[in-house]
Amino acid sequence: MARFLVNRGRKVTIVEDAEQIGTGIPYIIKPRLLAWLAENRVTILTGVKYEEITAEGLFITTKGGGRQLIQADTVLDVAPPTQGNEFFETLKKRIPEVYMVGGGGKSMSIIEAIADGSRIGHAI
Repeated sequence: MARFLVNRGRKVTIVEDAEQIGTGIPYIIKPRLLAWLAENRVTILTGVKYEEITAEGLFITTKGGGRQLIQADTVLDVAPPTQGNEFFETLKKRIPEVYMVGGGGKSMSIIEAIADGSRIGHAI
């Protein structure tokens, strides 16, 4: 997703609660992707805690315990599929326009997920 957005001229920051990014990315691709992200100045923050999404962006708690605002006009939750949609349901209560794309925990191929995103994108 980050590469897709960067290629379209967007400034991207990857924020990950785990200590490293790329869980689930095939090992043969991961080193090349990480190098590309570095070359294209994608900021990567790991080991953080997500706090709050506001009109200004995303507030996090850093590894060091400090609170930080990542200014953004768009926040995407790009996560592996899960059976629960608790995060989505929480967002729906707080944000006027939220869409579930890519299956919402149901098994879906990348082609189906792209078609799902395209359908929702055209609808909005």
